[in-house]
Amino acid sequence: MNNKQGGAALLILMLILALTISTVLVTGAGRKDNTVKRDQVSSEALAKAKGALVGYAYRNDGALPCPDSTGNGLGDSCSTAEGWLPWQALGVKPLRDGDGACLRYAVSAAYEGVAPASLVDGDFEIQDVNNNTRDTGIVAVVLAPLEALSGQLRGMGSGSNSVCGSTDSSAQKNDAVNYLDIISGVNNAASNPTVFIQADKADAFNDVSIWLSTTDITGSIVVVASCDAGYTLINGVCELIQSCDTGYSLNEDGECVDDIYGCLVTEAPNNGGQCKNIVCDEGYTANNGGQCIADNNGNGNGNGNGNGNG
Repeated sequence: MNNKQGGAALLILMLILALTISTVLVTGAGRKDNTVKRDQVSSEALAKAKGALVGYAYRNDGALPCPDSTGNGLGDSCSTAEGWLPWQALGVKPLRDGDGACLRYAVSAAYEGVAPASLVDGDFEIQDVNNNTRDTGIVAVVLAPLEALSGQLRGMGSGSNSVCGSTDSSAQKNDAVNYLDIISGVNNAASNPTVFIQADKADAFNDVSIWLSTTDITGSIVVVASCDAGYTLINGVCELIQSCDTGYSLNEDGECVDDIYGCLVTEAPNNGGQCKNIVCDEGYTANNGGQCIADNNGNGNGNGNGNGNG
């Protein structure tokens, strides 16, 4: 081979190498761009789901829909804490993550299909990959499952397609274990979940989640301002009024207290006018008037001593 041929061969080799490198770079950039787009789709779907749930709570006095068992969008599974996001019940179109899977949903018992009497903490805790608590008292969790990982099967079973899942409620396509993952000892697909984990994607974990706290739905809970006759408001709940003896009236906690000192029936004022627990002799018990009387099965003779000087 002469020098001219050798130079030409070297030039061709360099061109091939340059084309190969550029192809790899373009392919890598394309994959990264696709990943970013998929993540964006997932994030937007989760945000829409949270907004729809908050809106539902405000329309229903704090209640949240039950999970969907078959993926048809109806909140029909009030006996379980987790299932498909009930998109029809929420009045939205099916919400899918960046890989085309519909969103999963878990809801706390106090809010599942019923309006809570007061704002109470939810059942769930959110942890990070190191099992540190990120949030507690969570009312509901929405998860984007993304693509199936190794071992996750999503067959229809004996049913047919139901938009998100299968009409066969027991099919693989409806089973949380084929969508949600385990990492750091926390199983997002647990049948009775109490802890969910939010972590970066890994070989065996790709769940992405968003959640509702009590703060998100604070204004949706209807607080009872008054009660019907015969009932009194105690901690936001109408309770049946108990009757008090003469000289006693109900306090704001629904307890009978005397009209002068405000002492409970088991208390008496001491010399300083402070309410103290009544201490009776053995065989005697304080009555509603603060007097020590003989127990029915005691040996008292009716002269038991009591005092409020504790």
